[in-house]
Amino acid sequence: MGKSFNNTEFTFEEYLDLSETEAKEFYDSLNNGMLIGAEKIGLVTKLILREMVWGKLVGDSSFIHFGYDYYMYFGFEKDLKNARKSIENTGLFVENIRSPY
Repeated sequence: MGKSFNNTEFTFEEYLDLSETEAKEFYDSLNNGMLIGAEKIGLVTKLILREMVWGKLVGDSSFIHFGYDYYMYFGFEKDLKNARKSIENTGLFVENIRSPY
């Protein structure tokens, strides 16, 4: 927080920008194997990273798994060389490993 990403500062207020009512309603509706629409991925990611729920996001050819200390593991069936360069240019690390989850 307090750092800029894509020339936009990420603030503490944005981190907390999660309606308690919306989070509770969504939390109450969750169940194992539930399909999540694209519009809810941000919300479920916040809940997972805040350790309010445990989960992993799985698609036909990709996944996002969550680890400790805010680690996120993105996996793809194809090698995305151009995407890899773009990600590395942001300062994030890219490794060729299998998800431990």
